Amino acid sequence: MSTLMKLEKKPAGVKWREELLKTIVAELDAGKVITIDAKTPTMTPQQVAQELGLSRTTVLRKITSGALRASKRGNRNIIAVADFERFRAGYVRELGQAFADDF
Repeated sequence: MSTLMKLEKKPAGVKWREELLKTIVAELDAGKVITIDAKTPTMTPQQVAQELGLSRTTVLRKITSGALRASKRGNRNIIAVADFERFRAGYVRELGQAFADDF
């Protein structure tokens, strides 16, 4: 039997640390093995396309050109949420400048 404790965001305050440490110590005292698996939140090119109102093909071109960082998981592109947010900020800035030139 295993116990799963999932933290997606750092909870407010310090009480969560105490609870986490108590749980870890109790599990170790019971002879169990503790495994910590930290994962980076990711998105697919389709999710990026939906968020930005672009086609998936356009997102793939941005990845190929190096404008949007992505890594491969098997034969699929995976984009870290932090890389998406960085790209989105620059993309919105570019759009704003392009529209400003029209006015």
